[in-house]
Amino acid sequence: MRKLLVGLFAICLALPAAAQDRRPSHCIAIADAAPGLQYLQQASWQAPVEDEFTVRLSFIDHSMYLIQTAGGLSAVTDYAGFVGAVPFVPTVVTMNNAHSTHWTAVPDPEIDHVLQGWPDDQGPADHHLDLG
Repeated sequence: MRKLLVGLFAICLALPAAAQDRRPSHCIAIADAAPGLQYLQQASWQAPVEDEFTVRLSFIDHSMYLIQTAGGLSAVTDYAGFVGAVPFVPTVVTMNNAHSTHWTAVPDPEIDHVLQGWPDDQGPADHHLDLG
């Protein structure tokens, strides 16, 4: 047993040396070669989207993304409800029930269009929605 423990200890000591033999990241080298470059673009999801041919895409949480248009429409993908201090009601939400983190049984009643991705009594999910 003692030989086994000594052998495992020797392997563990050798691991950091092996990890040091890895090739360094090219991404870090490129980023370091650009002095003054900002790596974070801060943007407010509450600011209006100015260009009519532009949408803003914001990551919310896990699988939820917020898509906003210049016309004021907003959609959240894989809506699982909001757990946060910012009150916000999107125009449209999509949900699928592949995982419990991709939908909610109690979407905010203020949401105009809740598009579930699973069948109901009417048949399979089939949505045709034109909001202009």
